[in-house]
Amino acid sequence: MLVRIMYYNILNLFRREMLPEPESHQRTQTLRLKYFISPALLGRNGKSPVLRLGIRKQNVRLKFIHILNKIST
Repeated sequence: MLVRIMYYNILNLFRREMLPEPESHQRTQTLRLKYFISPALLGRNGKSPVLRLGIRKQNVRLKFIHILNKIST
């Protein structure tokens, strides 16, 4: 039960802080499919780690990169 409560709180924080207003009211399953299940490879560019996303649609890729930048700051 504690894990479910923690998951719910983290998901609501993600919705409130990371998503734009029109997308912040989407269902949990929709968010999971759009943002949490994404193919990627972790590689290196010289000594720096690089996350190579396997997302082909440009608008989805830009949203995903925007969210990752917000998380890193």
